[in-house]
Amino acid sequence: MGRLGDHFPEEVRRQYVTGSMVPGQVLRLRWVFPDKTKEKRVLLVCTEPEPLVLIMNSKPSEYLRRDPERRQCELHLSKADHDFLDHDSFLNCFQVHSLGDQPDTEDQIAKSTARLMGVCPDATKRRVVSAVAKSVAISPAQKRAIAAALLSGSVGEGDPKPARGSGM
Repeated sequence: MGRLGDHFPEEVRRQYVTGSMVPGQVLRLRWVFPDKTKEKRVLLVCTEPEPLVLIMNSKPSEYLRRDPERRQCELHLSKADHDFLDHDSFLNCFQVHSLGDQPDTEDQIAKSTARLMGVCPDATKRRVVSAVAKSVAISPAQKRAIAAALLSGSVGEGDPKPARGSGM
């Protein structure tokens, strides 16, 4: 069964999607990798100068785990603290990806607003900024854009958890 918002006119859904694309938003997308396409949850970490995301995984990355420098760039996200998760997950803060490189992202979300999973808590945003700062694979300009985007409007440790599927 779809969400009520999925029955609204396309223009209204697209406006909703555009307004929901804020730093900290978790999205569920069909992600195109060089060798396969699969459903992934990604964290939108900034929208300017281009939309950038970090990819979530259900297991720790062996690539990141093999090197102490890379290992510090992977965050454990517990389901208990993140209503948008179905299980504990791991966020790869070592490598950032351009949302613009993925085909039909806006169409995916406009067709099913359930792909907007929720916004992560401010405490998680701060952890992400700290982990991203340690990455040697992310440019200084991207690190500054991510920090500015995720830390703007943060209100502190006691933020309420966003409701799963909040919104339309």
